[in-house]
Amino acid sequence: MPIVGWLHPTRLATIPAPNSSTQCTIRTNSLATTSPARNHIMPEKLILVRHPQVTSDYRAVCYGRTDVALSNEGQAQIPELVTRLAAHRPTVIYHSGLTRTRLVAMELSQVTGTVCIEDQRLQEMNFGTWEGQTWQAIYEATGNAMDGFLNDPNHFAPPGGETTFAMRDRVLSWYHDLPAPGCVMAIIHGGPIAALRGTLGSIAVTDWPSLVPACGEFLEIAT
Repeated sequence: MPIVGWLHPTRLATIPAPNSSTQCTIRTNSLATTSPARNHIMPEKLILVRHPQVTSDYRAVCYGRTDVALSNEGQAQIPELVTRLAAHRPTVIYHSGLTRTRLVAMELSQVTGTVCIEDQRLQEMNFGTWEGQTWQAIYEATGNAMDGFLNDPNHFAPPGGETTFAMRDRVLSWYHDLPAPGCVMAIIHGGPIAALRGTLGSIAVTDWPSLVPACGEFLEIAT
């Protein structure tokens, strides 16, 4: 069976961590389909965080936009993760609105007193009718169709879902709207992290799977 990158991440090194009640607003921006470069001053620091582990019931399941709960282990990761993130003194915190990102963002907001913002452009890939099915069942029904996410990113989408480049473009739209200066933190998902890193680094889409951090890890994006 082919491997879909967002679900089989390569572990990356996290940022070294020093030792270390705000309401969360909602921003429901329209989803962009293009991503033109803009003359915009970027934040001093951008840190991308992948949400902690989800419940084991979904480990082999396609769950992009599905609002999946964190596992007990994932919930236990939150205090230490928040402590490490707070040491970087975020000036604004973003999350996708899905529970697995929102819980971390709200806790970080409470600890730091920093505003947190829900932005739906940061949600995981929309897999359409594939959501909730096991990857094995999808493969048995469609064969190598899922290779299209990497081999035909501008055109392939599951029924009712989105293409890889559609996901990329909405994440880039968020990126171009970032405030400056300060330290921006985004608690998000593997797909958007890979898309942003791959695009900014001019890395081929077929190599994006290697850009996904493990659950509960974070990294800094050069701005």
